[in-house]
Amino acid sequence: MAKNFKKSTPPNTNGNHGNGQKLPNTGDVNNVGMTLIGILLVLGLLVYSFFKPYRRERQ
Repeated sequence: MAKNFKKSTPPNTNGNHGNGQKLPNTGDVNNVGMTLIGILLVLGLLVYSFFKPYRRERQ
């Protein structure tokens, strides 16, 4: 009969790795500006595509 055991891992404190070394920066950057521009572009395209049929009927 097999038994499962959960391994305990020590907590990582202050972003240090092992013997006090900092982890390297891997280029993961939160770019809020580009995210907002992307959201605004998608919303703009949705609004444009929603109102486009109504523009043809009015002409």
